[in-house]
Amino acid sequence: MPTISKRAHEMIASPIRKYLPAAQAAAKRGIKVYGLNIGQPDLLAPTVFWKEVSKWRKGVLAYAPSTGLAEAQEAWSTYFQRRGLPLAPKDVLITTGGSEAIFFSMAVTCDPGDEIIVFEPLYSSYKSYAGALNIKLVPVTLSSDNGYHLPSRKMIEKAVTKRTRAMVVINPNNPTGAVFTRAELTRVAAVAKKYHLWIIADETYRDLVFVGGKTVSIYEIPGAAPYVILTDSASKRMNLCGARVGCLASTSTDVMANTLKLAQARLSSPTIEQLAVNPLLTGSQKYLDEIRNEYRRRRDAVYGALRKMQGVKVHQPEGAFYLMATLPVKNSEDFVKFMLGNFAYKSQTVFVTPGEDFYSTPGKGRNEVRIAYVLKVKDLKIAMEVLEKGLQAFILKSQWRNPNDK
Repeated sequence: MPTISKRAHEMIASPIRKYLPAAQAAAKRGIKVYGLNIGQPDLLAPTVFWKEVSKWRKGVLAYAPSTGLAEAQEAWSTYFQRRGLPLAPKDVLITTGGSEAIFFSMAVTCDPGDEIIVFEPLYSSYKSYAGALNIKLVPVTLSSDNGYHLPSRKMIEKAVTKRTRAMVVINPNNPTGAVFTRAELTRVAAVAKKYHLWIIADETYRDLVFVGGKTVSIYEIPGAAPYVILTDSASKRMNLCGARVGCLASTSTDVMANTLKLAQARLSSPTIEQLAVNPLLTGSQKYLDEIRNEYRRRRDAVYGALRKMQGVKVHQPEGAFYLMATLPVKNSEDFVKFMLGNFAYKSQTVFVTPGEDFYSTPGKGRNEVRIAYVLKVKDLKIAMEVLEKGLQAFILKSQWRNPNDK
């Protein structure tokens, strides 16, 4: 029989999606599953989006340019410039969601065998794309003790080698909810300048910040702009996950010219969705303020419940809509399987994501989970009660199987 590539075999299955069949099976058994595993908010898509989509009733639906539609580039540029980011329309390339922007940024900066410094825990798709592109991720491990904030410049520099080509900075952070300060980003920029490295700046959750008023963009750090490749998406802040509209942006003409080759290979991103997102990019502040306040309430409900659970360690998120929690278990994957396969409380269970695959260092995060607080507050309160009951049942079950295990 023909063989499958080593690349495919060594790629990780998405930790966010791989237990979906178990969740679906639980639902078929009549169990209500509270899905806190994926960044899929339950908030309705904005009305203006549907109004724009409804304009397309007939006619030719043509490919968009590989760069994206000019109107879309202009709208993203307007959005960025209103936030102080020096990005003109020519500096923006529309992508099929933020995920494609991540893939493009890694592909345009690295050859096979090159290295990218990542701060872990990190969004798991970086690991998947690194596997597909044969790029080595070099982790710098962050600590929950200080809210998963960045380490000293000296610690970052220790990870630099002759093969290092870039650093990834996710701010606000997925999966930890940390929001990095100007001082932290200044350290990253200093390392990039010293070693001539690219900074892949994932600022997808820019408008979802609960402290300090706003996110500091890496573009606000003096002298950083020539090193920055920005990735962004309308999925989260606009509640348009299924629209698949994002962008890659850089003031480097070399980056943009060579990224365009990758974009041409995939032809184009969706035409209608690009146009339908534009009004939100150019006039979205009221909408963004409302959803930020809603996520703050959701965060408070989840964090408040978790910090009262015996044996659970959690740090209050500062932005985005995720948190990492350390559980009093040996292996959180076993706990997730238990919750979806063996447990129910009042015919309900909870689906969270195992933490290990958010780390690049083998064995790290094995007793952690990521929780996406993307449901209504009343649902989150119920979900936290169910999670606590499930955790208690899992611990009892584990002690019964291993009476000498402390």
